[in-house]
Amino acid sequence: ARDSVMSSLSGAARVSYTQSYPCLVQLHALREVEEFSLSLETGEKRDQSLDHVVSSSEWRDRLSITIPDATGSNAIINSRLAISRLMDNPSIEGGMWLDVGKLSRKGRLYQVAEHSLAQADVSLSKCLMKEMKSSTTVSALTSESMG
Repeated sequence: ARDSVMSSLSGAARVSYTQSYPCLVQLHALREVEEFSLSLETGEKRDQSLDHVVSSSEWRDRLSITIPDATGSNAIINSRLAISRLMDNPSIEGGMWLDVGKLSRKGRLYQVAEHSLAQADVSLSKCLMKEMKSSTTVSALTSESMG
């Protein structure tokens, strides 16, 4: 994947920075996927690994310097959302949607911000339901073990 983006970047860079910007963003997105896969290889627990990578300053800074439009932050955001969905972690996904909403609002992309906040609501609701189910299961197990 990196070679494909690099060859596109090589051609686009000869034309202008504007043409090469989407390729640079794709490289950032690939780097984030690589960082995440490396953290999994170190043997960290899945959720701890995702939390660690997502909360890193590199990830926060990377998104803050992109342009909040279709050619800017979308590739990075989409790869992050895909990782959080693969890891089945709705709380991190919800946090990412909130970040997208904030960036979109700052970029005056109000419809995108509204959609992002709605998606955050869905993700965080899933998280709440997941927690409620696990606490109900724990309560049931505790009641059974106590007699």
